[in-house]
Amino acid sequence: MSGFTFDKTRAMKADEGGYISTSGVYVGVITKMIWFSKESGSGGVELSLETVDGEKCNYIQIYTKNRDGSENFAKVKIDSLAGILGLPSITAVKTGNIIEFPIVYGKRIAFALQREEYRKEDGSIGWKMNLLHFFYPDTLQTYKEKKDASPPKTSQKEIKDILIDISGQNQKAAPVPQQNNASIENDDLPF
Repeated sequence: MSGFTFDKTRAMKADEGGYISTSGVYVGVITKMIWFSKESGSGGVELSLETVDGEKCNYIQIYTKNRDGSENFAKVKIDSLAGILGLPSITAVKTGNIIEFPIVYGKRIAFALQREEYRKEDGSIGWKMNLLHFFYPDTLQTYKEKKDASPPKTSQKEIKDILIDISGQNQKAAPVPQQNNASIENDDLPF
């Protein structure tokens, strides 16, 4: 190795982006939305998000189908997304074995994310982000709040991290100051 040559343009970008690791409300775009299905029969969509500041959050799953093929309660999040973006439908596009929904890519939206810790198979503690809500990016209102002409109450609520206590016996919610930046993902659903 011969060393490194300074590049001012790269240096100016050194503190941009990164990954969302704290609970909060963020404004950004969806960069990926693909269909997934589990061997159990359940399924849904997996999102990748990016904030206006360039922070990223990947692997956020929203289950829309239960094991028995019935519609999952979390599908309301997809309806909220469509309503906020003004889309009468979110059309699927199949490329090879991948089913994606590019109509939602790059459109400004706000989202609330919650950090959740979990115990990995090796005993260490990992974390993931869970999607709680979508909001209009300029008002931070939910779809319902906007349609009812009510103030943005949901986006103002405190979001608590879900933490594993030191003994690892159970989980507890810890308060997190409300921010305007966050991320989410959910694997441990009861269906």
